Amino acid sequence: MKIESIFKSTVHIFSIIFMIVMVSVWVKPLMSQTSQSKIITSKELIEFLSKNRVGSSPDYAFVKNGNDYLAIFTGYADDRQTCLEAAQEYNGDPSLSRVPGTYGCIQLNE
Repeated sequence: MKIESIFKSTVHIFSIIFMIVMVSVWVKPLMSQTSQSKIITSKELIEFLSKNRVGSSPDYAFVKNGNDYLAIFTGYADDRQTCLEAAQEYNGDPSLSRVPGTYGCIQLNE
């Protein structure tokens, strides 16, 4: 395995960990605003994200098959480009995914 490939894989792993942390930071205030339940709908999460941005560029959702939200890219200098690079890598190497599908990015806010 090339050093460049190992580096890219490591960067993507840290990106996913960062996204999980950011979602947990966003979901907690959303839960207190919507209800006492710990379960929120995808629609509520997307609505919240549409009104709240992290960093200087719009945030992007990493999706599978157009409507399965897998992760959120926030806080990068260019969230769109970072998301597109991840989608390109997953679309280019089907072995990275346990279930076949097409990956892409959806802009969440301005």
